[in-house]
Amino acid sequence: MTRAADRAAGEVALIEELGGEALLAPTIRIVEPSDGGAALSAARSSLVSATARRRPDWLLFTSANAVAAFLGDGDLTGALEGIAVAAVGVRTAQALEGAGVGVDLVPERFVAESLLAAFPEPPAGGLVWFPRAEVAREVLPEGLARMGWQVEVIPAYRTVAARPGEALRSEVRRADAVVFASASAVTGFVDAYGTATPPVVAAIGPVTAERARQLGIEVQVQPEEHTLDATIRALAEHLTR
Repeated sequence: MTRAADRAAGEVALIEELGGEALLAPTIRIVEPSDGGAALSAARSSLVSATARRRPDWLLFTSANAVAAFLGDGDLTGALEGIAVAAVGVRTAQALEGAGVGVDLVPERFVAESLLAAFPEPPAGGLVWFPRAEVAREVLPEGLARMGWQVEVIPAYRTVAARPGEALRSEVRRADAVVFASASAVTGFVDAYGTATPPVVAAIGPVTAERARQLGIEVQVQPEEHTLDATIRALAEHLTR
């Protein structure tokens, strides 16, 4: 698993339930954005104070990391009344609901393109706030802009490569499979370990799988449902066969 220990308890339990052994080998670290969180702080402050900044019609989240960064200690939940909330996937939606924020839109397929297809047409001057990773695909902001939405991208965090020690490198080399939950995890893996992966590679969805292929990594497992649980179950089935 290329996730940090504090984010992978459920996946580790599932792997063990299916008869496997989980090795946690994070490939990225989450750090504050390059502006030190200034844009994020300004957006948060404008929701709870009487400022001239316009409130958005929609808040859009594509990761639990963005949810945690934007909501902070939870003091924003009451300030979101009247703002619709969209989440690109079930884990992101669960993070929002766990923080007391209702979710109005989750697409059938947990990818940006599916969210665009499900997103409503804008009212006149409709505004979307999009807290996200500092560097990310532009599919959503560009697609929403083409629909007529005004989109304000708010850098909420950065991903930087993890630097594993030699002991972890050795364990990774002996693993039977690797699970990638994001395109940035693939990039981080190559930065940390090179392109010599374990024999079986599982990718959570098409964007992650395409990034792997771009870097010369062959993907053997990709589930129909783009969740980590589905990826792990598909991997277990593949290994059993």
